[in-house]
Amino acid sequence: MENINRCPNCGGTLELSKNRRSMICPFCDSEFLLNNPSTPSEAGSPSGRPILDDRRYNLLWDYEYLSNYNKDVSASLLSLIHCTDELVSSTAIMDYIRSRLLPNDSELAGDGVNESLLTDLKNRLSRDFLPDEKIMVYGNTAVFSKGKEGMVVTNKRTLFVSKKKVFSLMHKDIHSVKVAIGLKLPSYYLNGKLDFYLMTMGSHFKLQGAMLALALAYAWEMDPNRERIDFISE
Repeated sequence: MENINRCPNCGGTLELSKNRRSMICPFCDSEFLLNNPSTPSEAGSPSGRPILDDRRYNLLWDYEYLSNYNKDVSASLLSLIHCTDELVSSTAIMDYIRSRLLPNDSELAGDGVNESLLTDLKNRLSRDFLPDEKIMVYGNTAVFSKGKEGMVVTNKRTLFVSKKKVFSLMHKDIHSVKVAIGLKLPSYYLNGKLDFYLMTMGSHFKLQGAMLALALAYAWEMDPNRERIDFISE
């Protein structure tokens, strides 16, 4: 990169992250991981490995291949890494989602944002809700049935909603994340199961990565002494 102080995506001035391991653009939310303190790179760390906490995650994926596949896959992964490595807590990640990724979009909703979109969804799910369970983020995945299909992250679990069925996975029961690419788009399969498929929501790739990060943050907050979560790729 010729000018490490300028974002190559929008031209904004890059800022050094709090942990000094990446440069962040406050204008378009792009993030560039540092090979060293003066050279941003989207490929990863000096060893070629992504900067996810290996005390929490068993990194078995081919991150270099995934992150360089295309800009959509890279955007999702960098959002995931930013949230898990920079923001860490579910509260901080949710604040980021609420303020940067949800506003002004009729396809997305969450705690305090576009809540009218959640009306049908809440009515459908409320009978099965756990005590103190609350919808944090919803992303629509259907073209003609807004509010009736999509992915939901609550403070207890992730729900995968279709017209006929609802599959759910408690955050505490997440033990692996399979990162795949289908039709040149990023996909995440929790515990390697097709029913627990965290897909893209239109072009909201950053939100996809952030929603996964939110679920993982809840998993660790529920059980700080749990086993590491595997990250694998095809």
